[in-house]
Amino acid sequence: MSFKRNTWPIDSFHGFTMLEVLLSILIVTFTAISYLMWQKSTWSQTTITNRRMVATQVLEKQIEARRMTIAQNPIANFAAFKAITGKDTVVIDNSVTPNVRVEWKIFPDSLRAPNDDTVKNVVPAQLIASWGSGTFDTLRLWTNITKNF
Repeated sequence: MSFKRNTWPIDSFHGFTMLEVLLSILIVTFTAISYLMWQKSTWSQTTITNRRMVATQVLEKQIEARRMTIAQNPIANFAAFKAITGKDTVVIDNSVTPNVRVEWKIFPDSLRAPNDDTVKNVVPAQLIASWGSGTFDTLRLWTNITKNF
């Protein structure tokens, strides 16, 4: 009687070893977590960008409202605008979410020409829009308001 040894060639194995299965699960998990973290970062940046865009639109609306007020009566309204010292009244725009608080800072007679003369009929102003409590929740904008357009 001949004894035939049962030897299986490597090519005849079917299936995966436990190490291969665990390694593939680890790779898929790492890829999924990386993708989800990227998505969260993208959503966060989109939210910040949208809020900045809303704040910019509110600032544009405030500037145009001031310019239109001055255009209605340039002499009286520009003098009143120029007479504001320090901070102007805070305007809350409730038409947007989140609420945007706008603060005007007027700097009368601080615009100078190259020959050091005061530029007449132009008032520099700084607008500060804030909509939260974080560092990146504030937008500052410099503009010049003129008496004559």
